[in-house]
Amino acid sequence: MDAPQKYNKKLSDKQTSSIIKAAAVDASQREERIAQLCQQDPIVHPKDGAWSMDNQKLYLPATCGSYSMIALVNPEIKTSYKDSVKHFTQRYKGKDFQN
Repeated sequence: MDAPQKYNKKLSDKQTSSIIKAAAVDASQREERIAQLCQQDPIVHPKDGAWSMDNQKLYLPATCGSYSMIALVNPEIKTSYKDSVKHFTQRYKGKDFQN
C-alpha cells in the first residue's frame, strides 16, 4: 500500500452514476447505514498508525485530495492523538495525500 496508486483517467458514465446513486441518500438512511456499519465492526485497532490491508482488495486505485480526522478523546491524551496524526502525515506525505 505504500506505493502511490495514481488514477488519472476520467470515470466512466456508469461509474459516475453508481457513485452518485450510492451517495444520494437522505439523512435518515445515511444515519442508519452508519449505525449498521458500527454494529458490524465497532472497534478498529490500528497498529503503528496504520490498519492492516492483508487479504483486502482495492477495486479501483484512487487519489485522496483531502482527508479529515475526528478524535473524541480525553483532553489528557491529546498529545498521543497529535503524535498519531503527525506520524500519519509524515508516512503518507507525497503519496497523493495533501497536507
